[in-house]
Amino acid sequence: MNSSIPDIVRETRANACIACGKCSAACSMASMYPDFSLACSPRDMVQSTLRQGMGQSEGVRSEYLWRCLQCGNCTAACPEKVDCANLIARLRAHAGHAPERNFCHGCGREILALPVRQWLQNALDPDAATCQEDGNDLWNTTHLRLCPICRRQIYAANSTAG
Repeated sequence: MNSSIPDIVRETRANACIACGKCSAACSMASMYPDFSLACSPRDMVQSTLRQGMGQSEGVRSEYLWRCLQCGNCTAACPEKVDCANLIARLRAHAGHAPERNFCHGCGREILALPVRQWLQNALDPDAATCQEDGNDLWNTTHLRLCPICRRQIYAANSTAG
């Protein structure tokens, strides 16, 4: 089901945003992308969506929408309980297309758009384009096939077990 922008704003509490920037300060994209700026921050994605709902802008630029890790740091940092991560996920669904779709092998949630996957590969191994593991590229390692939520659950279970 494709929700309207007003539905997305209401269901994610975007109207409660006070533009404090705490979501952007917590955003993992800041350390990932050298060109991270206000324009691709969670704060601006919320504000652009609000402006779009009022007919004042076209909304979030697609190139920024697909960079999000969906880690939830922005939502956790928001003092007004705006669900920034869900807003971005809903905007992705509203856009109706992804550069390349991948799904978590743990829960089935859509994860890791191409820019994120490329960054992870480069961070793990600068020669990732040529790296082979069991005949597959680095993307096929177990860790990278899980969404941040499933990885967090595995880390928590491992931490308490040992």
